[in-house]
Amino acid sequence: MSLSLRTALVAIALTACTSQDPELGSSEAALVDPSAFVLPSLTAAQRAVIVHKYAQLDPTNLVPRGLLEDAIVYFDVNQALIPKTSYFVVVDLSQYSGKTRFWLVNLMTGAVETHKVAHGAGSDPDNNGYATLFGNVSGSNKSSLGFFLTGEIYDGTHPHSMRIDGLSPDGSPNGMANTNVRARAIVMHEATYVSDASSSQQGRSDGCFALDPGIELSVVDRIHDGSLIYAAIAPLNPPVGAAPCGTIDATGGTIDNGDACFVAGGPAVGLHQATGGMGGSLVWTHATALAAEQDFAEWSFNFAEAGRYSVEVYTAAAFAQSKQASYVVHAGTTDQAVAIDQTAADGYQSLGEFEFAEGADQFVHLGDNTGEHASGVQLVFDAVRLTRIDTGGGGSGKGDAPTDDPSPPGGSGCSTGGGAGLLVALGLVGLRRRRY
Repeated sequence: MSLSLRTALVAIALTACTSQDPELGSSEAALVDPSAFVLPSLTAAQRAVIVHKYAQLDPTNLVPRGLLEDAIVYFDVNQALIPKTSYFVVVDLSQYSGKTRFWLVNLMTGAVETHKVAHGAGSDPDNNGYATLFGNVSGSNKSSLGFFLTGEIYDGTHPHSMRIDGLSPDGSPNGMANTNVRARAIVMHEATYVSDASSSQQGRSDGCFALDPGIELSVVDRIHDGSLIYAAIAPLNPPVGAAPCGTIDATGGTIDNGDACFVAGGPAVGLHQATGGMGGSLVWTHATALAAEQDFAEWSFNFAEAGRYSVEVYTAAAFAQSKQASYVVHAGTTDQAVAIDQTAADGYQSLGEFEFAEGADQFVHLGDNTGEHASGVQLVFDAVRLTRIDTGGGGSGKGDAPTDDPSPPGGSGCSTGGGAGLLVALGLVGLRRRRY
């Protein structure tokens, strides 16, 4: 390498993150050619088709909806170029630095982690906590907007830093321009001037995504070398909105693990997505003997008509090992528990017949606390199928006794179908615990 070229490279490295967070060291090439990525130009209807494929993401609406949809559409269109597809990150740099504005989205479970992040001093010349200026020029100390791909981890002035590559060329809409971030040494790193525990103004970087030292290691270890990041101050398009959720028509319907009204929650490390089962995919976790559930699944329903429906769950033999999976069916206003042996059938198994009310807020819930002490027992979360079995008109939706079994007053609230396990009326209307 010639002396002049070496001097130029050193000068470039020194222009970025120099005062508070210099990021020096040798640069490596981008994992994927940034010019291969495309910014989608789609109609609202086309975007809706894509967005609704990812309806399980962010079930509690933590991420600004327009930015989430931008990230979903870009991810889907460019997915073949993205090496790591378990997570993407959304950053809203329009917000005050003391607010949570960095969201790590788990594409398998839909869960979202929220964090604080610093912006560049050049983006906030008044040092008031708001970024108003953005750029793609070395020496500006400005944050850049647009889509990024994460790169390699390295130890610079800040240990365990992560390089990033910009995917948005100059001239992109909404001020997105970031193709110089690697040359500028704009990276993701820890910084003591950022604290997730503080709602006060955070410190400023020299353009880098600086995170709380307490969480940076965990975040970067999950997204380095090929995950998507999207930083913006406004959405590219008006949001199309979430897909209709859980509608069960008068004859019945199915909610699969990939649908809008399926949620798998709890510690993400315990949830595993696999190929197989109904619709080609399922989620499994390990059963436990703990008193309280950790990982769980819930299938939510919105009934077009009240009525009596059979409820079946899909158990794939290749993954199902629990012999006492403890489902709870919330029909009308009543919770009823049914324990089944998931190994008893490779396909649908009956939980019984239940009287559902018209409308929403009805569900099937399955937690991992089955009571099984043996380690390594797998519990499957897959499809739930509901089939209308009365002649129409609907039942009371109160969990009352079956119409074909009028004998004991104050009956169990449903009848178990063939092969279904023990059913117990719980009366725990407050059981539903959405912890995602």
